[in-house]
Amino acid sequence: MPAAQQKSELQKKRRARRQKLSAIFDALDRFGSRLSAADLKELGIRHEKEMSLDGNDGPKFFSAYCDVLNKPAPGVLDNYISFDPKHGGKPYYNAQALASYFTYYSARCDCPNEDISPAGICYADYGDHNFGALMDLTFGRRWGVKATWHMPDREAPHMVVAMFSEMAEGIEDALFHGEVKTTIRVMHGRLKKASLRSNLFAPVLIFSAIGEHHLRVIEAYHDGKELVMRTTKLFDLGQRDDDLLVTLSKWHLGGASAKSTKSPESDSLDIGVAETRTIS
Repeated sequence: MPAAQQKSELQKKRRARRQKLSAIFDALDRFGSRLSAADLKELGIRHEKEMSLDGNDGPKFFSAYCDVLNKPAPGVLDNYISFDPKHGGKPYYNAQALASYFTYYSARCDCPNEDISPAGICYADYGDHNFGALMDLTFGRRWGVKATWHMPDREAPHMVVAMFSEMAEGIEDALFHGEVKTTIRVMHGRLKKASLRSNLFAPVLIFSAIGEHHLRVIEAYHDGKELVMRTTKLFDLGQRDDDLLVTLSKWHLGGASAKSTKSPESDSLDIGVAETRTIS
């Protein structure tokens, strides 16, 4: 296939994925805060449950930190979160506190071999990425993004996100509308970025703090047909668990895996200027 035709086909595929993401985003407000299996099917979302962080069924587009990672040194973050003792009392603020604590914990983990094994992510001010609003303060369904990170290789489309949701119950496996909206805003923004237009996939890894004191990890990507959202179980962080927090931090800091995000033909193409439409 001639290069010009390859380029045109790649742009069509990327545009089609953005259009499908936009259609899901526009339809979300017709559904409740918790999205049932029937809701997800109607929206065009495939929810794959029980993604593992310590087995063979881990994230596909992301990898764990490959070297030694220790918990923060004594004297650093010694005091754990004071969650509201009344269940359902302050789920939004509890989730917000957990997202903040995890972000700080991961950043302060001890990496004794950092000189030869640096972290695979770089902090990114999401306001610079034109993702649109990454929060919703509607009472009863509030959510927000704490921070985002991109890869050291600026041509890698991967993004890592820490967020929080108000949902009061942390014992269910439903996806929440805030998790889906965050995924779509970030992914849509990456799929229209000029420097990334050789990529068909724009994977997102989300560390999602939920309700009282739970956190799960979500890997999301669009496969051309559906928005795929792969989730771990809900991890209970009502009490400080350094083994769990270090495991989560390894995945937070690891960065992109070797799995390709490109079409087979895209490496040789001269990719042009991106479209600038933003999801409102």
